[in-house]
Amino acid sequence: MAANISTVQKVKIIEYWNESKSIVVVRRKYSKFFNVQMRNAPTRYVINRIVTNFVNTGSVDKKKPPGRPSSVRTHDNINKVNARITQNGNVSQRRLSNIMNMKRTSLRRIMKEDLGCYPYKPKLLETINEKDFELRKKFAQKMINAIDNCSTMLKNMWFSDEAHFYLTGHVNKQNMRLWAQSNPNYTMETPLHPQKITVWCALSKIGIIGPYFIENTVNQYEYLNIINRFFKELKIKYPNTDPWFQQDGATCHCANAVLAKLSDFFGSNVISRRTNFEWPPRSPDLNPCDFYLWGYLKSKVYNNEPQNIMQLKKNIKLEIKKISSQTLIATIDDYFARLYKCVEVGGDHIEHLLK
Repeated sequence: MAANISTVQKVKIIEYWNESKSIVVVRRKYSKFFNVQMRNAPTRYVINRIVTNFVNTGSVDKKKPPGRPSSVRTHDNINKVNARITQNGNVSQRRLSNIMNMKRTSLRRIMKEDLGCYPYKPKLLETINEKDFELRKKFAQKMINAIDNCSTMLKNMWFSDEAHFYLTGHVNKQNMRLWAQSNPNYTMETPLHPQKITVWCALSKIGIIGPYFIENTVNQYEYLNIINRFFKELKIKYPNTDPWFQQDGATCHCANAVLAKLSDFFGSNVISRRTNFEWPPRSPDLNPCDFYLWGYLKSKVYNNEPQNIMQLKKNIKLEIKKISSQTLIATIDDYFARLYKCVEVGGDHIEHLLK
């Protein structure tokens, strides 16, 4: 009988029950309203079941879930989990489930569905020594002042750096398995020193020069060759600019012969160790090549799984050509914002403070 009762009929049963709290009255009113004989009205058992379901679920149609009611995802437990992760978010689910004395599946549902929490990987930041804070702050403030006093400086500033791109990388044995009925003593050969290529680029608001590929160890002679190539290409592509040039404090960058050559090319417009614009140590977060270019390229050039160095070089060239002028402008604008943030925090880390 209950299976044939419509939602409208169930609503009326609840209405009559709330008015009288009498099954006899409910059956009589039901019979009169729906114009049916008393023997065809819902039985006492059916009315009891409809009323009980409504009390438990708040609905005439929704069924009470089978089994015992949930006793873990309570309001009290949700608040306790929230307090724990607010106090210390750097804790594993396994350990937290032991502390809270609840199953990991229940804990995971509370964290994701009730609290909207997700696991985030930490950003790896280079250690900054205490004495570096003031150097970074002074550099950032000096750059801000110079850029404010020269409207074309930021547009004509070239940031340079080199990075290693490995062809094979390292084998992750944790994710490799060979299924067999007995131990096959399976081995793999992997090179002691994986093949790699060193890439040098210079990036600015108006373009990218490079990539220049370095086959050998980067020393002052290799670097001088790169600087000569860069300056020739710069004069051809952007002849009427007053360029600035930035490099980090690597030993080969700051050799006497290199700094002399840079002085010939750029005059006093050089940002480097041992110059008037002293580049602060341990500051990749202030170099667009580090905080944008290399990460972007490494997220793209391995997508087709290059099989040799030539293919890897080709991928690098293609991906650099795809970088739009709007992206370069946004990247250098980000650099300027980073200078202000560096001053604001007294030369401390800024990556975790940036959106």
